[in-house]
Amino acid sequence: MHTFVKKSGIHWGWWIVLVSFIANFMIFGARHAFGVFVLPISEELGWSRGQISSVFTVMMIVHGLGSIPFGRWTDKYSPHLTMSIAALIGFAGYALASAAQYLWQIFLTYGLFFGIGQAGIYVPSATTVRRWFDKKVGLAMGLTVAAIGAGGFFLAPFTKVLIEQAGWRYAFLITGLLGLITVVPTSFLVMRSDPAAAGLQPYGYNGEAKNEKENGITHYRDVFRQPCYWLISLSFGLAVTGVYTVSTHIVALARHIGFSDATGTMALGLIAVSSFLGRIVMGFCSDYIGCSRALRIALSTEVLAGVILFFVNTPLELMIFSVIIGFGYGSFVPLFPALIGEMFGNKDLSFIFGIANSFTGVGAGLGTLAAGVIFDVFHSYFYALVMILACFAASLILAFTVKGEY
Repeated sequence: MHTFVKKSGIHWGWWIVLVSFIANFMIFGARHAFGVFVLPISEELGWSRGQISSVFTVMMIVHGLGSIPFGRWTDKYSPHLTMSIAALIGFAGYALASAAQYLWQIFLTYGLFFGIGQAGIYVPSATTVRRWFDKKVGLAMGLTVAAIGAGGFFLAPFTKVLIEQAGWRYAFLITGLLGLITVVPTSFLVMRSDPAAAGLQPYGYNGEAKNEKENGITHYRDVFRQPCYWLISLSFGLAVTGVYTVSTHIVALARHIGFSDATGTMALGLIAVSSFLGRIVMGFCSDYIGCSRALRIALSTEVLAGVILFFVNTPLELMIFSVIIGFGYGSFVPLFPALIGEMFGNKDLSFIFGIANSFTGVGAGLGTLAAGVIFDVFHSYFYALVMILACFAASLILAFTVKGEY
């Protein structure tokens, strides 16, 4: 590794960023595409939107709760093991979903197996990148999670084309195989837990050893005694709940308003591409204005989007909404792990952030299910939109609990 870094002139941390980008591009791109599957699966197998949404709910809960052990295993072993194993399970499950004939089979392959893949890729990649950088942390985190938006932007339309040309089963199969081919080998070969384990220093290292005791944090139990940790975790969970409820139902919502499925798919793609821009822009800005200030700006954008959604009546207005909510989403995603790292240090960071990330999985899963049930009961998304706005507003309020210069 030393020889390669010396010859290439590229710090190994940037290779960590690249592989993390690839992994998150595939796993989150596949997840964002679920909204495109809702209607064709419902029409072929006769399942209600509430039933299909419950599959996504299970996947998100597995992702959220699975973040805890995967975070712990990443701290104890290495991200190259946790990520490659998780990718193998997750994308194999995605491919196997193509053969589902009964609801329980989708629950098993997509809900359980793909959920495990989600848990074992995002938390290890985000926290590993954080460990490899002392400077340009915001930019590195922004580039890493920009893959979430980029994956959604490319894979949602790609999935739509596959469904139109070959059916939803082939869409599951082809995407799953692509994930296996690209993510498993690159994660195993490149990801390493931290610079010290590889005999290197973090990018931007200035020769000063970090003192993990500065905030009185010597063990992860010290973090769990801090009220601000739980408030920030809840803020993260609520923000993601709002976004994923929108992204899962936006194609169906567009049809309900009177737009075509193509319009809904385009809106989903715009959320993804604008989130890509948000991750880069706000990740870069956070290096200068601080994570907490950048986070409040990002969450304020989400509240604005939640208000606008009530007044969408034309395709153009839906596109404007998609750009705003996507930019805000992309802006806040890299800030939470970076902020937690700044507040509590890198020791046991994967485990600490894994627990925080569990709020997002459980919240987004339940929010998506609730929106589907609300539509089935009221034949309207109005109360679901109220729920989405409430999530964004509460998340913003909780973000103001962060004190100090972060």
